[in-house]
Parts: sequence; structure tokens; C-alpha cells
Amino acid sequence: MNFELSEEQQLLQDSVARFVADHYSLDARRKLADSSQGYSDDHWKQFAELGWLALPFSEEDGGLGGTVIDALVVMEQFGKGLILEPYFATVILGGGVLKRLPASEIRSARISAVMEGQLKLALATTELQSRWDLHDVVSTATPDGEGFVLNGSKSVVLHGASADGIIVSLRTQGGQFDKEGISLFWIDPKADGVSLKAYPTVDGLRAAELTLEKVSVPSDALLGPLHGGFDILDAVAQEATLALSAEGLGAMERLYKDTVEYTQNREQFDHPLSDFQTLQHRMVEMFMEYEQCKSCSTGRPWSLPRMAWPPASRSPPASTLWALPAASSGKTPCNSMAAWGSRRSWPSVTTLSVSSSSTRSSATPTTTSSVTQPEPRQGGGARLPLALSLAELSCPPCTLRLVSSALFPFYRPGTPISCLEVIKTYFVNITYKITIVLYRCSRFNELH
Repeated sequence: MNFELSEEQQLLQDSVARFVADHYSLDARRKLADSSQGYSDDHWKQFAELGWLALPFSEEDGGLGGTVIDALVVMEQFGKGLILEPYFATVILGGGVLKRLPASEIRSARISAVMEGQLKLALATTELQSRWDLHDVVSTATPDGEGFVLNGSKSVVLHGASADGIIVSLRTQGGQFDKEGISLFWIDPKADGVSLKAYPTVDGLRAAELTLEKVSVPSDALLGPLHGGFDILDAVAQEATLALSAEGLGAMERLYKDTVEYTQNREQFDHPLSDFQTLQHRMVEMFMEYEQCKSCSTGRPWSLPRMAWPPASRSPPASTLWALPAASSGKTPCNSMAAWGSRRSWPSVTTLSVSSSSTRSSATPTTTSSVTQPEPRQGGGARLPLALSLAELSCPPCTLRLVSSALFPFYRPGTPISCLEVIKTYFVNITYKITIVLYRCSRFNELH
């Protein structure tokens, strides 16, 4: 696959990389993380001056009209330094909501303030019982005269305590799990009835628990259509997943390169650690995992704006694990293997049902076929296509219905998930594996 950046993207990458190298040594990051605010206002001003805060907004809004690829370039470099500034919370999450709202004077003013570095945002969607489900909402917004009264609580609001405005998802009609009936509201963190309990996260960022108790807001606090906020949240979540994947990719590159350098410099028994075959194998495994993640997350050409989201059908048959849409290339995206070029062993998955569409190319089956994989070999799992060729996804993207897999322990069987959620879970697993390798290296250093 072609991973070459355009000239403008290369300049952007170099600019962000220089910033991270100059300002985010490990000691400098620890100092910022231990400060009362948790990040640097000077850095934030520099982000605005360099145009990074205006990157994803359209030229009509005064932004730079950047693509998803541009945002991933920035996030990947940020991952190499694990930056602490609220770029993800403000630009990707909060800004992602703002840019999808209908044009208005208030919207334009807020976007301008974000691009100038004068407005920091937070997006509050998670509740104690909801975990990853954006549609699991019990906090409410009740009509009251010409406005609304807000009640409820939100958990793990990223950079909520330092935000100048918080976008919150609340239920305006329907039941707890209904996707219809979720609305988005703008709240002032200093308004009566709003309370925030801030705390540091395990990676040095800041989050907060948000409580709303009889908070009165005017009608213009409603963002987007009444009862129709879920589709906006869903689209933002897909872009945010890609952004976090890119950030994780940058962290992985830094981790494996630092580990390789350590094994080359550290000597034991009068030889560098890199001379030992067992460690060489582990370094190669780390490199391969990094390259696979890179293929998965940054495969080009990306075209999220072309993706119809949510998919036309979010409820494939109960027996279907992969619901495969048509692809403009004439290939079945989940079987094309363009991004990975190989098969990989997935544990504890034994049955795969392929749901075909009548709109597919004649090169693919036109009937539903059930493919039963062989029983797992001793010490390994059944071999299945990895099915993550996002570079060839067309409209709509893949929707997957999980049957059973040890790789996805937090999903209930029969749960519809998207390819991007598979990527997110895969990244968690790979990051864990790399962390184990680094831990073993550090323990080796301590013991010897």
C-alpha cells in the first residue's frame, strides 16, 4: 500500500515532530503532568499560531479544510510524545460536533474561538452504566417554557474541568437504549447546578465527573436537531477512533524504536542484548505488529466523508459475523486482504457466516454461504481472514455482528460492531503485548 504523504502533509508532519522533540522530553512531560492544570497554556497558544487548531475545519468556517489524513498525521506525531494539551478533546471531539452542526452565528463564533485558542471544549457522553454504548443514556433534558432543565451525570469527561464549554448528550425522549431521542446540549461549566470533580487519568491526562442538577438552559443551548443527536455522535466517534489509533501508532513506533535502541546499547556477557536471538525475535515481532497496525490505521486513500454513516442496515441477520458491503474496486472489502496481505490466527473463533449482497461484483458470491473453520490447533486458534482492509471500504463501511471471540471479551455475542471498533480492540491488544515486552526488558535491567 502507498503510505507516502503529500508535500503539505509532510511539512505538517515535520512541524509537529519538531514541536514534540523540542518540548516533550520525558522530564518535561512529567513536569507538566504534575502541574495544577496538567498542560501548558503556552503550548496551546503555539498550536493556534501554527494552525493546528484550525486544521479539521472547512475553509468556509475559516479553517484550513484539512482531511482526515491530516488529523491523523498530527495525532500520530502527538502519540510519540504523549502530549497533554486538550487537542483531542477540543478539536477532534468537541470540534467534530461543531463542524457537523447547521450553519449559525453561534456556531461560527465558537469555531472561530476554538481555532484562535480561546475556547476549549469537552464532550460528555459516557455514563456509569453505559460504558462504550453512546446510545445508553439516562440523563435527561426536560422542556421547560422556552428552554430545558437538565439532570443527570456523566463520567470520565476528558479535560472537563479545564473546558470553557461542554457538549453533553441527554435523553429528550424514548427509553434508555433508544438511539432516537438523544439530543446534544451546550452547557457552561460555571452555570448553577453544574458540578465537576476533576482527577488525573493513568496516562497523565485530566478527566472529570460531571453532575447536572436542575440546570436551566435556553433553547439555543440545543445543538443540532431535537432527538437527533446520535447520528452526530456516531460520526464523531468514528473519526475519534481513527485519531486515537493514529496516536497509539505514534506511541508504538516510539516504544519499539526505543526498545531496539536499548537492546543495542545494553551489554550483557560482553555482548549487546540485540545479539541474543530470543530478543531479536521479540524485536521483529514488535516491528511486525507496528507495521500491521500502520497498515490498518493509515492505509491510503482514506475517504471518511464518502462513507455513509451510520450504514443503511445496522441489523444484519443474527447468524452473521461479517456483513459485507459492495466495494467500488469490485472486491469484497473484508476479504481483499489489501491492507494486511496475509492471514492471522484469531483465538476462539470457529464459525464465520458471510452475508452477500445482490449489489456485489459478479466476482463475489451472490448467495449467503456459511464457512466453518477448522477446529483450533493445539497452541493456536482457527485461521481466519483478518478482514480490516479499510483502505478499500466504500459506502457503507463494514458492519460486523460478533458471534464469539476471545479477542473481544467485552462484547456480548450478537452485538453489531463496526470495523473501526475492531481496530480499537486490536490496538488495545497489541499495545498490551508491546508493554509486556518493555516490562520484561526493564525487569531484566533491574535484575542484571
